[in-house]
Amino acid sequence: MKYLPYACTALFILVAGCSAQSSEPGAQPSSAPAPSEDTTEAKRAPGPPLRSTVTDLRIVATSSLPTRDATPSGGASDCAPQVMAPRSAGGAAVKAKGWIVTAEQESGGYDVVSFVGAMEPGTSGTCVLRDGNVAFFKDGQLRALAYAPQGASRSIGSVERLDTGDLRILDGDFVVQPLADIRFGSGGAVSIADPAKSDKVCSGRADVPNVRGMSIDKARSVLGKAGWRPATNRADPAARDDRAERLYRNGVVEAESCSGTGLGYCSFAYRGAAGSLSVTTVGDGEWPVVSDYGVTCNR
Repeated sequence: MKYLPYACTALFILVAGCSAQSSEPGAQPSSAPAPSEDTTEAKRAPGPPLRSTVTDLRIVATSSLPTRDATPSGGASDCAPQVMAPRSAGGAAVKAKGWIVTAEQESGGYDVVSFVGAMEPGTSGTCVLRDGNVAFFKDGQLRALAYAPQGASRSIGSVERLDTGDLRILDGDFVVQPLADIRFGSGGAVSIADPAKSDKVCSGRADVPNVRGMSIDKARSVLGKAGWRPATNRADPAARDDRAERLYRNGVVEAESCSGTGLGYCSFAYRGAAGSLSVTTVGDGEWPVVSDYGVTCNR
């Protein structure tokens, strides 16, 4: 399922509006606060290198966070698993401005906080997250913000920590997908790039290829080349649900179970030298599409 992202947040347009290079028409909402001296000076002042090579994401230096004028709407109470109670000073500052915190991570010397303006509940416990952004705090002070510009095809939902210590930005769609990776350099440098083609797991002892978005018949081939073998489901055929049984008969012997409602989730199991891999798919087609994975490492 796809959705049309809302316009980027008032702060980002505010910051862009302070630059002569900004050319996005009609981006500033009528509720946006007037440019503050603090934000303007932060834009001009020298700071750590900030770079994004992802078309749909920007990152800018700023020390000013706007207040969300309207009360966050759209079902935050129905999307409780996506809402985080702030632990850091940065997260508390974001919440105090009226935003919904979705994740907090520490990396590269920053407290990194993802937050959104609204949530819309869907089927199977899913939610669309709108007006998403990522804030970078150091010593309790806001230093930079990442956001999706107006017209971007996807919006920011949250951030997660990778085994390498880098962070991954996840989108805000019903079926969550990787949007970009955040990497940190010396002197507080931050770069945003396309998601890595594979992820190091289990303290670097194994790699999991980025198979999200692939149909399971193709994904299992890619995983096999990376050393992840199907864990044959030896359950009595009568114990498997109908769809898992069909997948099993079509050669996908690692099919464990499928949901008959909602997004049609199916689970698949693999084993590798470093541990076990669980893959989740969505969709009710002959070959469902990978939406997520999780690794349990051997001790």
